[in-house]
Amino acid sequence: MNRARRRAEGIKLSQPNRICPISVDTLFTRGSPAKIGQLGLRVLTTNPFSGVADAIQADFRPFCIGLARGVGVGLSGRSYLLMPTIDERLRHVTLKIKRAEKHIADLEQQLRAFLDTTPYKVGTKHDSQTRKLIYYVTSIKPVPDCLPLVAGDVIQNLMSSLDHLAYQIVCSDTKDHPPNPNWIYFPIADDAAKYEAKKREKMRGARQETFDAIDALKPYKGGNDLLWALYRLNNVEKHRLLLTVGSQAAGVNVAQDVARRMAGGSFSPEALAALASMSLFLRPADSGLPLKEGFELFIGAVGEEPNPHQQFGFNVALNEPGIIEGAPLLETLHQLKTLVERIVAALATRLK
Repeated sequence: MNRARRRAEGIKLSQPNRICPISVDTLFTRGSPAKIGQLGLRVLTTNPFSGVADAIQADFRPFCIGLARGVGVGLSGRSYLLMPTIDERLRHVTLKIKRAEKHIADLEQQLRAFLDTTPYKVGTKHDSQTRKLIYYVTSIKPVPDCLPLVAGDVIQNLMSSLDHLAYQIVCSDTKDHPPNPNWIYFPIADDAAKYEAKKREKMRGARQETFDAIDALKPYKGGNDLLWALYRLNNVEKHRLLLTVGSQAAGVNVAQDVARRMAGGSFSPEALAALASMSLFLRPADSGLPLKEGFELFIGAVGEEPNPHQQFGFNVALNEPGIIEGAPLLETLHQLKTLVERIVAALATRLK
């Protein structure tokens, strides 16, 4: 190593964010400028003799995936700032969303596999006193542990994507010199007053325009309840092994029952047959969550004979009292992902 190189690599620079100098030769072959781009950095100034910077000073802050910022040190000993592009900043955010999408796809397959086992059995009986026909659950299989585990992974990745977004916005607002890089979080609170009290602490260094944009989202209970639910569910997932997930009755198809009751009237047989073939599911007032054997699904008429083709709906639901109660699991996770994507799109304009 020549004297100029030793001087370049040994140059002492300010370290407000635990910056560590690394030789370019350690990261890639000297003389290949294209490989600098693979690191997610733009070289604003390079060594005119080699075409590449001779050393990289990389920022290894914990919430950053890859190199968020770097300084090229030329043979002359001068330092050159390497700034990430907007797309590079967003990449840190979208990687987490894509991971959540993968978990949702996995969950959908696992849920389908569970439902294919016919986990819910329905039987009939007549009430001993009223003689009305009763459809009820005779057996039920427990929800497999993989479902709440994967649901927790989805929620964690979605919340993490918002924290990454907050970090990148603060970096953008401070020209990659956040005053408190280890404690940047997307501000969400239990009510508007707590949000106002904590938002600047969670994104210290952000510009007023950034807070104005986040304020418009109303990220607190009573303002944006779905976003608040994501925040609270993430806290539950971090402190408990499993989210509360269980089966519930989703509805009963009353089309055949209605058609039977209308028979003998002015409706033609063709009209009644068309009505009986329809799907007219009514959601019960009590879903029975968590569903147990013996739960009554539907009560028919006095002396009515059981219909072997009677249809009932069931689903796996997320049930965290005080946060989300009885919400279909897969549908809720899709709603949370869509919400996060919209927030990222709305706040991406704050990145520079």
